[in-house]
Amino acid sequence: MKVSVDASQMLKSLEEAKQKIKSRLEFMVQEVVYDAIAVPAIDNTPYGNLEHYYSLYKYRSEHYGFPFSAGLAKGGWNVRTAYGSIGGGGSVNTTSSTFGIMAGMTTDTESGSLSKSRIQAQLDHYKLGEPVIVYNRVPYMVKDFNGIALEKGSSKQAPQGIKAPTIDAFMSLYKSIMQRSLSKE
Repeated sequence: MKVSVDASQMLKSLEEAKQKIKSRLEFMVQEVVYDAIAVPAIDNTPYGNLEHYYSLYKYRSEHYGFPFSAGLAKGGWNVRTAYGSIGGGGSVNTTSSTFGIMAGMTTDTESGSLSKSRIQAQLDHYKLGEPVIVYNRVPYMVKDFNGIALEKGSSKQAPQGIKAPTIDAFMSLYKSIMQRSLSKE
């Protein structure tokens, strides 16, 4: 006795399910990176005060070519969603007079809306399995720049830096999601 089955419909259905699951997982990663990492990082980044720190803005503009406006740190946020070097404008080169970062850099609004929109668009290119890196190439985020390093709490707007409160926000969200997931039985 011989039994034959046409499994083509089942295979087609499994392939469709695989694609649907892959798309949903990619969307989930995009949403988590955006909502739980990128937005809190941008929101935790101080917005400068051109009037109060006029001499510093003038100095960095004249000596390093930075824009003579507030919002460079907020505008420096990006996301990398593929293997390769970080960001438009190449890798960070702190031995050059402009730190090798100014290409593609922009200032942002106090709300960080330009960075948020850019990151949302960058995340649209995410493919499941690729690394996702949220980063900021502005040198004074982490390096002492004329007495300022935002990550070291040099701003009254971010006395604990940017990374720690961002990680705290992520972990809080993660714990909340895990508790809800585990409570469903």
